Amino acid sequence: MRFSAVTIIALFLLKPLIKSVEREEERPIVVIAQDNSVSIGVNSDSAYIKSKYLNELKLVRDAFGEQYDVRTFIFGENVTEGIDSLDFSDKFTDYSTLMEEMYNRFSNRNLGAIVIGSDGLYNKGLNPEFASTRFDVPIYTIALGDTSVKRDVLIKEVANNRLAYLGNKFPVEIVVEGVQALGETVQVSISRKGSTLFSQTINLKDDYHSEQISTTLSAEETGLQRYTITVSGISDEFTRANNRKDIFIDVLDSRQKILLLAAAPHPDLSALTSAIETNRNYEVSVELEDDFAGDLSDFNLIIFHQIPSGNGKGFDLIKQALDDNIPSLHVLGSQTNFNQYNGLKTGFSLKNFSGTMNDIHSSYAKGFSLFKVSESTQAIFENLPPLQMPFGDFAQAPGATPLLTQRVGLIETPQILVGFNKVNECKVGVIAGEGIWRWRLVNYLEAQNHKAIDEFLSKTVQYLANKEDKSFFRVTGETNLLENQSIVLEAELYNQSYELNNNPDVELEITGENGSSYQYVFGRRGDAYRLDAGSLPVGNYSYVANASLSGKSYTEKGEFSISPVQLELTASKADHGLLYRWAQSHEGELVYPNDLASLPGQITARKEVHAVAHETKLLSDLINLKWILFVLLGLLCMEWLLRKRHGTY
Repeated sequence: MRFSAVTIIALFLLKPLIKSVEREEERPIVVIAQDNSVSIGVNSDSAYIKSKYLNELKLVRDAFGEQYDVRTFIFGENVTEGIDSLDFSDKFTDYSTLMEEMYNRFSNRNLGAIVIGSDGLYNKGLNPEFASTRFDVPIYTIALGDTSVKRDVLIKEVANNRLAYLGNKFPVEIVVEGVQALGETVQVSISRKGSTLFSQTINLKDDYHSEQISTTLSAEETGLQRYTITVSGISDEFTRANNRKDIFIDVLDSRQKILLLAAAPHPDLSALTSAIETNRNYEVSVELEDDFAGDLSDFNLIIFHQIPSGNGKGFDLIKQALDDNIPSLHVLGSQTNFNQYNGLKTGFSLKNFSGTMNDIHSSYAKGFSLFKVSESTQAIFENLPPLQMPFGDFAQAPGATPLLTQRVGLIETPQILVGFNKVNECKVGVIAGEGIWRWRLVNYLEAQNHKAIDEFLSKTVQYLANKEDKSFFRVTGETNLLENQSIVLEAELYNQSYELNNNPDVELEITGENGSSYQYVFGRRGDAYRLDAGSLPVGNYSYVANASLSGKSYTEKGEFSISPVQLELTASKADHGLLYRWAQSHEGELVYPNDLASLPGQITARKEVHAVAHETKLLSDLINLKWILFVLLGLLCMEWLLRKRHGTY
């Protein structure tokens, strides 16, 4: 016994291993996915689908038995597991999202077959034949909906701008379709607040008639404006839900005023004015230095062209602009009085001006990041004629940012030709030479347009004129939402040192155009706030957010619109051909609802849909087996008992 015990213990010095095999059987997975979009519930078979179809689908699920792992899903905008919440309310049909979800869940699993119940209509994502190419399992389709052509008149599509400026006109394009409505006459109209703004009669000349209508409307009131587009109905029409569409236009009154103040008439003035006014958001006033009697505070940006000049009046105007933190752009030239200009400390100076001019070419400053300049515009700077720059010792502040640098012949220098600086948080720009008008002419000569130079000047003005937000309380969010989107707002609250603080509560009240009111409190996220207000009915809404910090109250107001989603109503004819091709491409079958009970038999009869056994080979140390410990203890104890019994101890 001792020999056996010692031998076993000695054996473990060799670390013996034991090999074992674990066997696990995985049942075949059958996926049943049902389309939950609106189009399923508005067809002629909708009564059957809403009353009996769901129960029959559950019977199909149960018919597979315990030998199959049946998983059910509903899809439309999103994919949700289970079919008990089926209500045919999703505003989109997206097969791509369904296929992606199935791949993420069941790749490298024993997926046996996929069953999809739908009408073959989709309005988001890829064609399902391409979206399912990663699957090598049979796909069965259940053909729902009606393939007959239905008599209908509908607004197929509307194209419009989201933004417009007060006093401007904006375009609206409407596509109207008539199906099985030959000889009918319908009226298309656009209205706002009960007043008809546009109306046109359409004669439907074919069984399938499509017509595009283009018009322009005037933006006469600021804020979010709701326009209703309607097409009159016809008798025996399939549905009138697609005869109306609401669009929302955000009308802004943010036309910024630019003052172009010059020492004397110059061709640059016309070039600058034409370039800036390509953006309708800017209004340019041109004044001569001697004639100006207005108030600088009325303007968002002042362009000083060769000012201050010799008479000295411009010096006081530039100083006033810097003191009042009014952004400015300085164009230097032969008439500039540099003795006065250098004393203004704009961050740019020129000393020892001898009265002569020097031709300086431009190079785009690599790494410029204050705003984005297109690559085509960057390339054109190398080929532009030179600006005439006053000859002297040009200097720039260490923190100045160059947009264009000076190039003399083939030698590029780091000195600024066009650049920007900040003086006590006031933005200041400089064009260190005259002759911008030549740039526009060359741009037109090469490209038959002024786009490159207009972009350069317009973005320069936009950067300088836009003021940085220095408010202590800010609320941001999307202004144009669809009815199936959640209203998400974010808020930031700053103390007097501009440090984020989210200790106080932030309250919000949303008011609809019909007077309905909704109260919310923002949640905290990090150092800021976030609110998910869910979804609200279609319409215009305004909100007021309130917060208090250190005894001071802050209020922020805003507006947003919620637009209807009607994509599911633009097509009424089911596409069973797509469902058939989809099933055939994956060696499956198309099944109609009246033959739904045959589905389980078709799938279970397939040889490739079967359970899969997984074997796992394991190597483990023999010493880990607990029963060996008891064997050793038994041998040693029996030896002790025998010796004790025979009196050898």
